[in-house]
Amino acid sequence: MHDAWKDDCWATALSIAVALSQKTGHTLPWKTVRDVVHAALQARFLELLPDSGAWPCEFPAAQTVKLRVSTAGKGGGRGEGERPKVRIAVADLEVGEFQDLSDALPKLLEVKAKSNVPIAFRVEVSVGDGRKPPPQEVVDAVNDVLRKIKVDFYVA
Repeated sequence: MHDAWKDDCWATALSIAVALSQKTGHTLPWKTVRDVVHAALQARFLELLPDSGAWPCEFPAAQTVKLRVSTAGKGGGRGEGERPKVRIAVADLEVGEFQDLSDALPKLLEVKAKSNVPIAFRVEVSVGDGRKPPPQEVVDAVNDVLRKIKVDFYVA
């Protein structure tokens, strides 16, 4: 995988796809590589360089996507020092509790308007019980719903 990185500090999505394919001994489907890169970006293991092409992308644009190991933190969540001046609430919500959060949005927007302090949401959707992978048709059905909300919102 070292072959994917230029000057040991950045790589393109294409060079990652080529290196992974060489490592496995066969050409990996772009969807598989794209999902892996997307998951690494979401987990903040990787980040896009400022001069990167748009992400997500289709295979022909993979050479324009420039990535580096994240400098914001160690990845996998909100590490120490990553956003020291931001206070974060984290909870696993059931569907009904998520609906309660949705019902509370007007009150949160009121707090935001009165205080002029930004309030943002980061949403993670997990599919499966952690013991066995969920069926692909379930993942596809969830992704159909999520992509209607935002094009790059999907389960990798």
